[in-house]
Amino acid sequence: DFCLSRGLGDVYKRQVRGLDPSVPVDQANVQVLEVKFNPRLLLTNPPTNLQDIRDAVLRPFDLQFSAPVNVSLFPFSDGSWVVENFNVYDSTAVLNGQSIPVRARGWTYKWN
Repeated sequence: DFCLSRGLGDVYKRQVRGLDPSVPVDQANVQVLEVKFNPRLLLTNPPTNLQDIRDAVLRPFDLQFSAPVNVSLFPFSDGSWVVENFNVYDSTAVLNGQSIPVRARGWTYKWN
């Protein structure tokens, strides 16, 4: 925990205000997440933003995943996956059209 916090602190110290104008952010495969030097803002992203991010990240892997905030998908190259629920209440995720119930603070998986 100390190393992670210290490492993240070092990253934050190196941040530069604004993006370099030569970076082509208007590309279809680029999403800019504005955190305004407060990365905790990512934890308060509206669900629609979260779904947009999930869709963009998972599209190249031909995966579709929807779930409440704080429910995560961990896909593996062999087609196995883990869905973990970090919430204090039971949740349901949907992976490629399949409904997957996940207990509070629990996880479920499919190994290949």
